[in-house]
Parts: sequence; C-alpha cells; structure tokens
Amino acid sequence: MSISTITISTKIKKRLMKLKGNKTWDEFFEEVIEKIENQSLVKEAKEFQEEFKLSDKDAEKMLALLYKSRQEWRFRYP
Repeated sequence: MSISTITISTKIKKRLMKLKGNKTWDEFFEEVIEKIENQSLVKEAKEFQEEFKLSDKDAEKMLALLYKSRQEWRFRYP
C-alpha cells in the first residue's frame, strides 16, 4: 500500500486528532468517509421516496439495496 500526505492547518489537525482518538489515520478517515457516504445515501433515498411516493417499507428496502450495492462496488473498486 502506498501512502500520501495532505496539507492542512495546525488548527484543523488538532481538531481531527481529538476526534481520531486511538484509531489510526486510515481507520479514522475510513469511518469519516463511511458516515458521509451513508448520509448521502439516506438523503438520496428520502428524495427518491418523496418523488415516487414510496411507502416507508418500500423505501427501507430500497435503502438496504443501495447499502448492499455500495458495499459490492467498494469490494470491486477499492
């Protein structure tokens, strides 16, 4: 695995370090990315539900399918 660096202000790094705790930077950012992607999926699913007048049950099924598909895509395209 190759590694890279990013340039951020000291202020931001201190805030990130507090949030990171004992996790590695990879673990921490993987968790951050996962949360952002999940929020995006939920938002898109809600918009889809409203647009196509889906029941809550159907919307939950669709969201589960989106989560599953996203995991499959991540496995194929790291």
